[in-house]
Amino acid sequence: MNAIIDKYLHLMTTPPADSLLYLGSYSPGLVFLSVGIAVFAAYTALLVADFAERSENLQTRQMLLTLGGLALGAGIWAMHFVGMLGFALPCGVSYDPWVTGFSMIPGVLASIFSLHLISQRQMDWKRLVIGGTLFGAGVGVMHYAGMAAMRMEALLRYNAWQFLLSIVVAVVLAIVALWIRTGIVKMFPRIGQFALLVSAIVMGGAVSGMHYTAMSAAYFVREGDTQAIQAGFDPLMLAIVIAGVTGLLIGIVLIYVFRHFLLEMEQVNAQSKAALAQLESLVQEQTDSVWIKSSSAQVIAAVQRQESIADFARQLMLALTPLLGAQVGVFYYLDRTNGGYRLMGSFGYKQRKGVRQHFHLGEGLIGQCALERTAIKVDNLPDDYLSIVSGMGEAPPRFTLAAPVMMPGGDIPAVIEVASLSAIGAKEQALLQEILPLLALNLDILERNYAN
Repeated sequence: MNAIIDKYLHLMTTPPADSLLYLGSYSPGLVFLSVGIAVFAAYTALLVADFAERSENLQTRQMLLTLGGLALGAGIWAMHFVGMLGFALPCGVSYDPWVTGFSMIPGVLASIFSLHLISQRQMDWKRLVIGGTLFGAGVGVMHYAGMAAMRMEALLRYNAWQFLLSIVVAVVLAIVALWIRTGIVKMFPRIGQFALLVSAIVMGGAVSGMHYTAMSAAYFVREGDTQAIQAGFDPLMLAIVIAGVTGLLIGIVLIYVFRHFLLEMEQVNAQSKAALAQLESLVQEQTDSVWIKSSSAQVIAAVQRQESIADFARQLMLALTPLLGAQVGVFYYLDRTNGGYRLMGSFGYKQRKGVRQHFHLGEGLIGQCALERTAIKVDNLPDDYLSIVSGMGEAPPRFTLAAPVMMPGGDIPAVIEVASLSAIGAKEQALLQEILPLLALNLDILERNYAN
């Protein structure tokens, strides 16, 4: 380990004479671009982490955080080499491909760990310090490993104090960046919507600050091996490769997150529709129940005031038939003297010659309904069955429903039949079933009073 450190990391407390050094210069455009890459990668990673926190599936959340950390690590790696490309030395420079590839690993691991840390529900200063320290250290290892990949006609040395300062800068700014994402919202609630962007800027600044502080610690001494230069990557080619790899990784992460986001939105939308449909169904059931109760009370109030069977039948059909959505209604009452059921009241009914108004038990729809003691529905009635007449014309009904009025003891004192141009709805049929026992009780009371 010491041999590796001695080979790639030479620290000096006394700077060499300027005459022994190569002095480099920066391209402002590439410097600005490198900082922008770091901020963009940080924003992408934090955005992925923010989305991951909303996922209820633990496995999905872990996958998203890992992909976000991969994107951040790749962005840090790209930032470093774009920054190096923007630094020009008056000597030949190339890069060792193996060391260059290895340098990406520490940054990626540190980034993945940091995203997992800041996505935990309980955040305290201890975790912030540990996470920031490891993230800053990971970025530092990535940077100095990337610098160790340089092959040039110079010897690379570092100022010991500035070397330590670069690590401190990375750690401190990383802690601040991790804290800002949640802590700044508590201190300044109004800035909450910008917390992600501010945190990304600070995190990108931590990476960039560490890089350029470390570059200021580097000395390029006028000695070197030209053979090593020829064996390495050309800086421009390296920049193209790194840009391609980084763009591919971030693109894959964004595509995966976007696809997963759409799938979750579809699931949420489906769940919302199902919940809304269920709520609408409950509301409709409640509304129907209220309507049935109020309509039932309305009909019972209309018949309770009657003193004869004929008035009872007439008022019943007058109140009930429209509520059932029917256009014609008849009430047949049991003729206890002659037997069978006789028409006692109607609504919208036109009596016709040759059509009987009296039915024995089991005879016709009325008699059959009384015999079976259950409601009977008939669809697709023939055109000559009956005519529903209005002031503007007449038309045959398409649906008829007969229902028995059953006493508590089982007797059937009456049968109700209604007909309509279309099928009677479930709500209306439920009203009829609700009201039949009440009609039986009121009819029983009326019969007892009439007998007395």
